[in-house]
Amino acid sequence: MVKLHRFSFLLFLFFILFGLPQQYDAQAQVVETPLPLDPLTSQERLSARAIASANAEVKRLLGLGERKLIDVEFLSVKPNDEALMIEDAGQPILVPRYAVVVFYRYDGNLGVRATVDLKSKKVIEVTSMDGDLVPISMEEVAQASTLVLNHKELQQQLPPNKYKTEVVRVLASNQNDPCWKRRCLGILFRDMKTRSYWFNSPEVTVDLTGKTVSMGRKERSR
Repeated sequence: MVKLHRFSFLLFLFFILFGLPQQYDAQAQVVETPLPLDPLTSQERLSARAIASANAEVKRLLGLGERKLIDVEFLSVKPNDEALMIEDAGQPILVPRYAVVVFYRYDGNLGVRATVDLKSKKVIEVTSMDGDLVPISMEEVAQASTLVLNHKELQQQLPPNKYKTEVVRVLASNQNDPCWKRRCLGILFRDMKTRSYWFNSPEVTVDLTGKTVSMGRKERSR
């Protein structure tokens, strides 16, 4: 009985060190294979980003200045050959999978959109767009919050209560606006206890293009 327990322990230790038998690995691979209309897997997202970043036209449009990856999303494209959409016994649907990769270039307020064929591992289309149409990424929101927290003059003017910052997109309406053709966010301050906004707090704008924080006073209606 003691020998049996010892053997079981050694077998368990073997699995921990070297993994499960081959049939379990194959099973795991089948589970991770995405269906035609499934969202992108983490591996597909990484692959699409790498393929788009290496594309000559994408690199030309992005230039050498600061740029940021904004989003990588699945793109559903109906194949020209409808036979690919028919599932037979032992023959899965062979609809190609595509990804759309969006970048933002700070210099010139430019967006770059690349469509990637994940099967052929090629970029099939590259287009540019007005930077105002490119959404703000979560990384940029975090960057704006960091700039605000590190702004000493602003921190001295804020009430001592605990608060959290919320951001809103700022789009300039004319060329006289400091945010014209720039990546700007407005910062709101909210009391975490009362859940109300501080309407008498400084009007704060973060310019992510120049990495600056500006303050001003502006009347707000409650």
